[in-house]
Amino acid sequence: MIRVKSLREAELLETVDKELFDGGVIGLVVNTVKRAQELAKTFAEKFGEDMVELLHSGFIATQRVQKEKDLLQMIGKNAQRPKRKIIIGTQVIEQSLDIDFDVLISDLAPMDLLIQRVGRLHRHNIERPVRHENSKCYVLGTSE
Repeated sequence: MIRVKSLREAELLETVDKELFDGGVIGLVVNTVKRAQELAKTFAEKFGEDMVELLHSGFIATQRVQKEKDLLQMIGKNAQRPKRKIIIGTQVIEQSLDIDFDVLISDLAPMDLLIQRVGRLHRHNIERPVRHENSKCYVLGTSE
């Protein structure tokens, strides 16, 4: 079972901070490269550059391949997961990467894309921080 919650943009930083309190890997999937870059900058300033990974289609092919490889080693199957990490990206994250998030935060998107994104949530059978034993998906940009 996945709990889906609406999230206001103004609550984004506070929510990520709260979800990372006891550890975990947060996936933040947005709809544009520019938005991903802006959020990565904001989150790096708040949490530190080493806490944030960015993946989007704007990287040249060799950079993107290396970043995908790094993500697979970090949060892929049988990976040595970091205690806390924020992964920010665009649709490239939802396509064919066998990576695993404890919590997913997504921009509002068509249902088929949301389903793809949710497919990266609790993908592997691993021990998780207690706070993340149940999967959660927050959706930004919904009307309340």
